[in-house]
Amino acid sequence: MSPMARLDLTFLGTFHVTLNHEPLTSFRSANNQGLLAYLALHSDKPVPREVLTALFWPDESADDAHNNLRQAIYRLRLLLGDAEVAGVPCLLVTRQTVQFNPHSDHSLDVSRLLRAIEAHDLETAVAAYSGELLPGFTCNSLEFENWLRIEREQLHRLAIEAMYETTQDHLSANRLDKAQATARRQLDLEPWREPAHRQLMQACALAGDRAAALTQFETCRKMLREELDIEPSFETIALLDKIKAGRFSRTVTDEIVYPPVRTRHNLPADTTPFIGREIELADIHRLLVREHFRLVTIVGPGGIGKTRLAQAVGASLLSHFEDGVYFVDLAPIEQPEGIAPAIAAVLEYQLPDPSRDLKPQLLGSLSRCKMLLILDNFEQITGGAAVASEILLTCPSVTLLITSRERLNLTSESRYELDGLDYPTSLSPDDALNYTAVRLFVDSGQRARPGFGLTDNNVADVIRICRLVRGMPLGLILASGWLEILKTAEIAVEIERGLEFLAADIADLPKRQRSMRAIFDRSWQALSPEEQAVMARLSIFRGGFTREAAGNVAGANLRVLLSLVNKSLLQRRTEDGRLDMHELLRQYAAEQRRRNDPDGLVELAHCREFARLADADVRQSTSLPYATDWLAAERDNIRRAWTYAVDHRLSSELVMLACGIYVLGMAEGSHPRFMLEHAWQSLQQSGLPDTHPDMLRLYMHLLDSMSGFEALNRVKDLALDLAPQVDEYGDLDLRYWLCDILISVSCRLGDIDALDWAGRAIQIALEMGDENNITSARANELMIRVGLDQVDDSALTALEGYLAYFESQSPSNFYIVASLLQTLASYCLSLHDYERALYYGNRRLNIAKSCQHLYSIGGASTILAEIRLQMGLPQMAADHLFDDLQWHLAIGQVWQTLGAIYSVLLEFTSLFGSETVVPIVSMVYHHPESIPIYREDIAISLPRLKAAMGPEAYTAAWEQGKAMDFDTAVARMRAALSPDADNCI
Repeated sequence: MSPMARLDLTFLGTFHVTLNHEPLTSFRSANNQGLLAYLALHSDKPVPREVLTALFWPDESADDAHNNLRQAIYRLRLLLGDAEVAGVPCLLVTRQTVQFNPHSDHSLDVSRLLRAIEAHDLETAVAAYSGELLPGFTCNSLEFENWLRIEREQLHRLAIEAMYETTQDHLSANRLDKAQATARRQLDLEPWREPAHRQLMQACALAGDRAAALTQFETCRKMLREELDIEPSFETIALLDKIKAGRFSRTVTDEIVYPPVRTRHNLPADTTPFIGREIELADIHRLLVREHFRLVTIVGPGGIGKTRLAQAVGASLLSHFEDGVYFVDLAPIEQPEGIAPAIAAVLEYQLPDPSRDLKPQLLGSLSRCKMLLILDNFEQITGGAAVASEILLTCPSVTLLITSRERLNLTSESRYELDGLDYPTSLSPDDALNYTAVRLFVDSGQRARPGFGLTDNNVADVIRICRLVRGMPLGLILASGWLEILKTAEIAVEIERGLEFLAADIADLPKRQRSMRAIFDRSWQALSPEEQAVMARLSIFRGGFTREAAGNVAGANLRVLLSLVNKSLLQRRTEDGRLDMHELLRQYAAEQRRRNDPDGLVELAHCREFARLADADVRQSTSLPYATDWLAAERDNIRRAWTYAVDHRLSSELVMLACGIYVLGMAEGSHPRFMLEHAWQSLQQSGLPDTHPDMLRLYMHLLDSMSGFEALNRVKDLALDLAPQVDEYGDLDLRYWLCDILISVSCRLGDIDALDWAGRAIQIALEMGDENNITSARANELMIRVGLDQVDDSALTALEGYLAYFESQSPSNFYIVASLLQTLASYCLSLHDYERALYYGNRRLNIAKSCQHLYSIGGASTILAEIRLQMGLPQMAADHLFDDLQWHLAIGQVWQTLGAIYSVLLEFTSLFGSETVVPIVSMVYHHPESIPIYREDIAISLPRLKAAMGPEAYTAAWEQGKAMDFDTAVARMRAALSPDADNCI
């Protein structure tokens, strides 16, 4: 689209879009048209992608829905010319949001209508309304069609009211022809609209055409009977009588003209912006306008933002409820008898018969009203649900929106559980502001400290604050109040120290909301003694828990858990069924636990439970290269149990937890070696002898972790020193495990004794009588012989046989399968069988990528690059190495990516040239996140590099690398491997 391109959008009465006056028709799908319409009608703010996927692809999986949205955005940008934009684009797209650019050169008929109504330019508004919004439009989403129906009704209502007022103006000014025209326009849209019939009767009578006025009455009566099965109202009959009696003239126009009825409400004016909640607002709005959804309860803990959301929902429904939207604060009310007087006070209800009870008279009056009542703070009213039910039964057009910390447990109730605002993990300041929790903190912070904003220096601390309060709006507001005297980092530290910090003397907040402790005190006091005891014990969990764990550790039965969920003190995650507790509430409950359990019996039970579960999980999944779903879900509980076991020197529990700690650490890129070493040293300091079975097993875990971290010669020496103790203990599992470690280390060192350890492993496996271990040991021996070139022609068939054996298992052993594929690729390469070598290398790469196992991705990429080089295809070799680098940058930690960088450079020095290799290798060697095994490997290769470059050039290049940063090294690697720096996996 050129800088002068003009986009014209017409959605009223049709769907018509032109670009530079040329119609756009190639939308390819109704969803694309609907997406453009939705964005254009919400151009005042960015729309989160989650809102759009829920609206247009509600039945798709999250991944499929986001992929569909990406394709739809791409097609719209092509169609609108944004892909070629040199000026202002129509769509503003980020990773989190999409917005129709309000500053682009465009026109929108709906905007003209709304601007005219706001300016009270009624004739322009009437002219702008050329028909209903997107008539006849359908797509594959019921959610979108529900939204469209609501928008259509609201615009239609606004247009009808504008026409009504315009007709009134014409009548008052005696512009009778125009009055008749606008009255008839109303009737074209709504033939049953009685006020428009009256206006047309008035216009005809004032023009002296009494017969036409009387005929119009008959038309009105007929239409009301046919469409609504009702008779004309008192006002219409009264007007008819005046016309018949000849008492209707221009001089009495003011007596006859009736003002339009305005929607009434008592919603408070906003004093601060309403930030976020777009999805929640749309969800509740859709519920309340659906037939038979007359009771919606917003449920959530105190401080989560229920009241503010309910008020926003009410404001969005003003045009839907003809008799108004009313907000009733029930915080001072404790008994159900107080509900009716509170509603009456808000409605300024005049009691018809003071001698009779208020409630039946109030409900009798409300029975004729189409009204939304927002009943706030419902939870403390014992027995209040019965009153809500009575209102619904006796007032068929009254809808209730209730906020409560507890469910009402009525069959007619639609519960909407509210969680905190969304917040990021770690992003730049610009990206972080796409998250609503961050925006609320920044907005509130600017009130406490003018000029406050998000910067590179404070973004991590702000995100940390948002995470600590889990996006709870009240927590964010209370925390931001301290910006007047504290830095964001200090605020985060104080929140971690305790709840007392989250308090502020804010005059326009109710006293019960001026501190998080007051909020939680109120909830705690409403619990039974049994519920309090269970809540306190449940605070030991981190990151949620299962129902079974809650029973085993906290003695929580299903009845108590359900009660705590219903009271919004626990939340049930829909994606995995786990239960969770808000972090601030957990801190509060933990105080109660420590007070009631000074001996820490709950902590001990928690540690033992997760040690048992972790040990059982690992035994079933030792062949997997990643954390199981269970282990990933329980990572915080595993680490909590580990910390307790280390602090209390529980050797048996540490052994059961060790493998889980190792797998979690490797999966998350945080090397577990130091945690294991600290645990072993702690037990050693407690006096437990090194020969104790638990000490031997824990040390084996430590050796396993060291083999990918420490210098390999040191690891091998430590393993050899341990061998006599393991042999003396006599446990076959431990002896086999030690052989496995020594085989791996010896192979990587190129030591011939790897064959000896493989032979020992076979003998131990035979003693164990375990077929898998026997087959694995023999496969390892054969792979070692292949590497030493000590095999005959039968090796290929044997390797393929072992591969078939292990692939037939479920689940298959990833490590042995990956090793066999790597060996097969390497062996076929030595035979110059490139086709078969590529086949096995690609299979190895595919399974590595499917598991996101970086070490295996690196190994597979290396062998594929070697194959391509031997085939005389250096650029294809570089492509494999580039792909490996991109995977490490995408999902790896810095220390892991450093390993990928130096190993590629040393393996393929000829591809890069020594002048590129040496500075980057020097950077890796001196980088603070480099580990000993990297430095050992690099040191071994330095003489070769120095000889290739010459002493002076080598020294200069090495010194240059000391000053190089990580990003510069990555950029040089990319430039050397591919001319396309934007290439990605």
